[in-house]
Amino acid sequence: MATPTPAASQPEIRTLLLCDLVASTRLVERVGDAVAGELLARHDRCARDLLSRFNGREIDKSDGFLLLFQRPIEAVRFAIAHQAELREIGAAYDSEMLSRVGIHLGEVVLRANPPEDVARGAKPLEVEGLAKAIAARVMSLAGEGRILLTRTAYDFARRGAVGAQEERSLRWAAHGLYRLAGVEEPVEVCEVAEPGEGELTAPPSSEKARRADEAGTQTGATDPLLAVLAFDNLSSDPEMQFFSDGVSEEIIQRLSRGSGLKVIAPTSSAHGWVSSSSGSPQASGPTARPRSPTTSRPSAPRRKPSPRTTAGSEQPDRGAAAPPDYSGSTSRAFKRSSGASTGCRHPS
Repeated sequence: MATPTPAASQPEIRTLLLCDLVASTRLVERVGDAVAGELLARHDRCARDLLSRFNGREIDKSDGFLLLFQRPIEAVRFAIAHQAELREIGAAYDSEMLSRVGIHLGEVVLRANPPEDVARGAKPLEVEGLAKAIAARVMSLAGEGRILLTRTAYDFARRGAVGAQEERSLRWAAHGLYRLAGVEEPVEVCEVAEPGEGELTAPPSSEKARRADEAGTQTGATDPLLAVLAFDNLSSDPEMQFFSDGVSEEIIQRLSRGSGLKVIAPTSSAHGWVSSSSGSPQASGPTARPRSPTTSRPSAPRRKPSPRTTAGSEQPDRGAAAPPDYSGSTSRAFKRSSGASTGCRHPS
């Protein structure tokens, strides 16, 4: 029997909501398996009733849900109502029930599983794409009972709430940029909350999401640190400067490639900044020694060769061509964070 091929799907823009019960294992341990089973079944029933009310679709479930919505405001309305229902369920069992929520608007690929796979227990619909990972990272920041959104979802949801009486008292806040694990560009994280007196503060960093202003301050005192500075061309041929710069670039590339070393970026050595293999800029302190004004290339498009005397003439050779511009390389030698220098120079 041939294996059925899953149906292909074109990317679509959807609102993803990921929610997760906070401390669910501790809850099960405290109330017992039987009571916990009854409580969680009531939670699931409540969430699915709200889904039909706010035009959502269930994709996956564990302690919480992965849900799809057409509009960010529908996801926000679901999250607000879900939090309120959780408080009522928890009160009935003398237990506090909280959910953390992450919402993101992005492009996803929807793939329907074949009926044969669904009959074996597969989900009817799979959601693939970076948007799902982003929603999960944002949810990891949500802590206890918070509803966090990426900036795009936040803007659309807030606009969608205009004119709606039930959303007039909602509180909205933007918390700044975060670096999410596996995501190259920083993502702005925002929040929506029910009326209350507490201030909406920026969520602390989590294992897979860190504030952008903290991302460059994690270098430990014992981490290896290297600076690669440009080699001087000591030959009589100024055209060979490109070779010296090429050696520096090659060393930088090889050291940065999966070594775990913190290496001075080619364009940053003269400015005292370090680029790690993860790409985060970090202050290098005394380990980055800028060139003197007479040899520094970042401030000029090319370095003018020193006048040289040609055979049979007492005048400097003005006809020698200027070296090519390699201002991207601004380093001259290896240098460890301890300050020890191991300079190398191109032979004459």
